[in-house]
Amino acid sequence: MSSDLCWLRSDLAACALWLLVWICPIFSFCANNIDRFTSRQVVGSLLLSICLSCLCGIGSVHLPEVVAALIAGLVFCSLSEKLIHLFVQQSLIKAIIFLITGAFFALIAHFFGLWPLCALLFIYLCFSFADFVKNLHKPKHAMPMLQRPGEKSIVVIDDKDNPLPRMATTPNIYLLFLESIHSAKTLKKIYGIDDAGLGEFLQNKGFTIFSRSCSNEYGTTVSLNTILNMSSEGWKPLQDAPPAFRWLKASGYTINLIDCALYTFAHYVPYCDYFNFSMPRWVEKLYIWFLPFFLQSSLLTRLTCNIDPFTDESDFSEARHSLLRRMQRESHSPSFYIVRFGAGHVPNHYTWKEKNAWDKKYIALYSKAVHQIKEIIDAILTRDPDGCIIAMGDHGAASWQGVWQGKKDCNANMRANGVEPSVVSEDLTGILLAMRMPGKNAVPDQPITPSNLFRLVFEYNGVLPEHLPAIPSNFSYLHEPSNPVAFILAKNAEPLTHWELDTPAAGLARKTGTGSDLYLSSINELLEIADYLESSGEFEVCLKLLERGMDSFPPSAKLHLALSRLYVRMGMASKSLPLLEKYIDMNEEALGMFARSIALTGHAGQALKILAAHPLSKKMPPRQFLYRKADLLCLDGRYEDAALCLRECLSLPSGHISELVGDANALALCLDCLGRTDEALAELDRICSKAAKPAALATIFLLAASLGMRTAGYQDTSARILKAFETSREPYPLTLYLWQAGLEERCGNPDQALKYLITARDARPPAPFLLAQIGLFLIRNDIAAGSLHEEKKAGYAYLRMMKDVFSIVFDKEFYSNKYSHLISKTEMAPLTHYIHYGRLLALDPNRLFNQIFYLVTQKDIFFYGYDPLYHFLICPSFENRNPSKQFDIQAYMARCSYMDWKNTNTLVHAMHTTT
Repeated sequence: MSSDLCWLRSDLAACALWLLVWICPIFSFCANNIDRFTSRQVVGSLLLSICLSCLCGIGSVHLPEVVAALIAGLVFCSLSEKLIHLFVQQSLIKAIIFLITGAFFALIAHFFGLWPLCALLFIYLCFSFADFVKNLHKPKHAMPMLQRPGEKSIVVIDDKDNPLPRMATTPNIYLLFLESIHSAKTLKKIYGIDDAGLGEFLQNKGFTIFSRSCSNEYGTTVSLNTILNMSSEGWKPLQDAPPAFRWLKASGYTINLIDCALYTFAHYVPYCDYFNFSMPRWVEKLYIWFLPFFLQSSLLTRLTCNIDPFTDESDFSEARHSLLRRMQRESHSPSFYIVRFGAGHVPNHYTWKEKNAWDKKYIALYSKAVHQIKEIIDAILTRDPDGCIIAMGDHGAASWQGVWQGKKDCNANMRANGVEPSVVSEDLTGILLAMRMPGKNAVPDQPITPSNLFRLVFEYNGVLPEHLPAIPSNFSYLHEPSNPVAFILAKNAEPLTHWELDTPAAGLARKTGTGSDLYLSSINELLEIADYLESSGEFEVCLKLLERGMDSFPPSAKLHLALSRLYVRMGMASKSLPLLEKYIDMNEEALGMFARSIALTGHAGQALKILAAHPLSKKMPPRQFLYRKADLLCLDGRYEDAALCLRECLSLPSGHISELVGDANALALCLDCLGRTDEALAELDRICSKAAKPAALATIFLLAASLGMRTAGYQDTSARILKAFETSREPYPLTLYLWQAGLEERCGNPDQALKYLITARDARPPAPFLLAQIGLFLIRNDIAAGSLHEEKKAGYAYLRMMKDVFSIVFDKEFYSNKYSHLISKTEMAPLTHYIHYGRLLALDPNRLFNQIFYLVTQKDIFFYGYDPLYHFLICPSFENRNPSKQFDIQAYMARCSYMDWKNTNTLVHAMHTTT
């Protein structure tokens, strides 16, 4: 009896294990792709999984538990292949994962039995169920149960609420979507062959062959997405019917898809009137009824023979006959056809080291594809001479696949392997793109990518450009599954000689900057985009985005704080007050920002009282409270009191060196504002002596070096500059070279000074600014130009330009009084002295611009050696680069809110309107 119960428990455990092994992957896949499938498809896939689990459970009754668990682990991995592929793409590593999972299942079964495995899988199922519930709110963009060819699609694209303009002329449109067909230029460059007469054939048939054409993506499905979505972001999932289909339907078109593999057009079938795929009917039925089941794993997709047999002649013949049969039917409406065939690209496991063998194979495939292209175009023109025909490659054949991978930068890897990045760009994206528009003027040759293809079609058939969607970027990308960012391979259909990284920041800023609507799913996504835009200087676009978020999302402290921060940064502090007032009793950051906003509107005394009296201030960490108080005191002009606060900060226990550095820098700048430079240097030296890691104090050494330029101690200042050299993270900080040259010149060592200037010039690519500095040095020291003739010429031109620019903000009286002891040694005019010497000695041109403060707070200026004052004058006020501790741009713009700061520099305005 007990033996029977034992067997019963074992059989129940095996059945439960197999049920969970089959159910968990499909339920997880459906939960995370719930918007892509109909309810019938999800239920059908789950029922099929349950049936298969029953068969497996029955089949494993007589197997030992360990063997059954091993097989179950392998099956589980096979069904979860799409999930595994998100993290691992290499087949060998996948196989190792499969084996490790199977071994893990077997070990658990050996030591603990099958029930613990069931418990683990049940927990996984619970998490999947939670995802399912969470994603139920997503809008449906599902592929419904498909019909046989000739039946009407059950999805109706309805634009009654927002009617689209109709095309004035409606010819039949044929898109020949050609697998891996290169342009003639690319064929010659990559394979050393001509186009087998294809170009001449197309021109004789009235086609325009675009000489500059690149695909937006490397990949068939994503390339098709870029065409139909009229967007260069083909890797993103559809949120609705593709725009191209909407416009075609609005003009009365029927849509027809003809291909040899269903997966390419899977998401577009519901919007079509006719489809035909070169596969057995039973495979098609299985694939359609149980779509999620087969899509969860590419292994299951292959079992249905739903693969890409580009080279199979019978598939091309089936596609051709299907197209001709469809053309012969009587129809009163225009038709749009997509017919896919072509050559072939490299296999999945191919690497560029096999290029020689692949080139021979591709040349043969291309020759056969050219014959097929000619055959199908002749057939179309015989039956429909007035049709619009587009012949377009989907992407390149990728004979240099993987050459960019390696230990170095992608561009360095390619060059190390003997190929230029521009050649690889053409290999991946250089495509044939030709168009025939009968009855129209010839389509002009122009740079084009698939994302802009339908814009051209619609414009040539009478749709006004202003009615069409926003023009997408003509960029070409490479998205690798293992790489979180994309490479930009071409711009405006021109391959790049140096690949660029397309970071999320750049992509989001570019898309938002076009003015197109941006789909935002959450406040966190909105704030992420806003952060990218703000950091890239797109303040106005960021402001519009955040204000739109205020209307789109429920009230949120994060959103209000982000918008308030931007208002303050853009000199609109008064607008931030009503947003912050709601949160000052519960959020320390909101309280601090609220007090600063009040100070920026000219009421720093009131802000200090609010900060001191508020109950939340007592809960702030002491260092944070003192730092905020010091900031408000500086805005009130009370630098002595601010310095006392910062000294108190420095006396507190510090958990991190960055806190010490920040406090010391702030204190030193306050003391310098008070004219106590020697005391500031002493404070910096004290902090340096306390630090255990000098390398962490690069900014301290930089500030000490810059302050030291005002002192008479040549040796001390030179030592500080050398220390800043050592601790700087960036190579060749040009400002340090210029300072060192200035010190040598000041001490009567012109030869050594010139040596430093020449070193600075040669350390980086030639820059006009550096040439001008050498020229100025030659002019003021009356040195013959010799081989530096161009530098001396640049110096004279720079001197004239700087006199015109700096005269707007240069305070002659202030400079003469403060630095009379230096000017008297040269007998130069004050402005001339500032241009020749003052900038190199970190002297101030007026009471509001502190060169040291600007260099220390704007590290990009320091590294590239730009002239600080000139840089400030050409920067827009919205960049919020304060010129000194005494002059806060935010406060000034808030006080003068009546001004249009887009075209007015705050310093120029202050110099000419205040005393």
